[in-house]
Amino acid sequence: MERDAPGLPSIFIDGFTQLLVGLFLFIALLKGQARLSLLFLLILILVNGAKIWCHYSLRATRGTMSMDKMRLFPGEKLTLTAQVENLKALPVWMKVKIPLARPFGQAALEESSGVLWYQQITWQWDLEAPCRGYHQVGPLMLGAGDLLGFFHRWQNGSAACHLVVYPRLIPIEHFPAPLRELLGTRGAQGPVADPTSLMGTRDYQHSRPARYIHWKASARHDRLQEKICEPTVQMKVMLLLDVEGFTDDPDGFEEMLEVVASLAVRLDQERHPLGFAANGALAGDGCGVLPIGRDSIPAILEALARLERKPKGSLRDCLARCGPLPWGTTVIYFAHRLDHRRMPKTPIAAIVKEPGEGPLQSLVFSLDDIRGGSHP
Repeated sequence: MERDAPGLPSIFIDGFTQLLVGLFLFIALLKGQARLSLLFLLILILVNGAKIWCHYSLRATRGTMSMDKMRLFPGEKLTLTAQVENLKALPVWMKVKIPLARPFGQAALEESSGVLWYQQITWQWDLEAPCRGYHQVGPLMLGAGDLLGFFHRWQNGSAACHLVVYPRLIPIEHFPAPLRELLGTRGAQGPVADPTSLMGTRDYQHSRPARYIHWKASARHDRLQEKICEPTVQMKVMLLLDVEGFTDDPDGFEEMLEVVASLAVRLDQERHPLGFAANGALAGDGCGVLPIGRDSIPAILEALARLERKPKGSLRDCLARCGPLPWGTTVIYFAHRLDHRRMPKTPIAAIVKEPGEGPLQSLVFSLDDIRGGSHP
């Protein structure tokens, strides 16, 4: 959608002034003043020619915007690129404007330059990822006008981009000993395979039962393939985050998300299957309920980046949408304050911002215990 915008301030582009110039031109012609007539005629031609020039300035122009990274951690660098192309024989004065979200610290990025016929020009900005969240960049606003700058018009260019900033990761070196003991036996030590948890496929060994044959993979590889399953004692972890209570505590909410993200990354590095559920609203598209599985850390970090301090249903309902938890699942419950009415029926461990009433139980840890002295 195109719209006119004010250009350089000048009395000659005012409608009333042009009417007076036209009147003076008529009087000069009646009086036979050739020089004055030529001056007034040039003013009218200049102003109206610039107006016509501006009217066609946005025709056959194209503007695009892109970012080299769409998902980052706070403080990481990204490059924003805006490209404008003039696909006509008329040279124009081009401007670009890209609105930024408030956490970036500035309202918008702006640049301008003259663009000749069939010329392409590119602008780049180096930005730093702000705080955790789902931040909008753009949309690209494309402006063009006459080379004298009297008139200017704007139109929408490419659509807005969205930057996903994950929670900051903090080292968790001194994790409480009782919770470490809950991690159970490493999966490589389990003698029995779990047929419901598939790790991959390999060539079929004829000594193995036929029920382990993966028929789809066999058809794809044109030879028999068998399933490779995780051991039954492989520890699986379900991370539950209760958003209620953090509505009036934004700093505590961000600190808790840092712990959840850091713990999830640590467990993923130890090859534990992870799941995640939160009862908060998510900015943009996304799901706050992720079933237990391998290689789920990107989806968990994405959900944590988009998560807002707005409760959306109960945590029990979110957990029910995951279906029955696999046998041997360790549940870690994160909340602002310990409240047994909102906790899942059988939590294995809980990490809370505030302890609640009574002393902390053996499997309930405060947020400061988890963060330890690693947090500045």
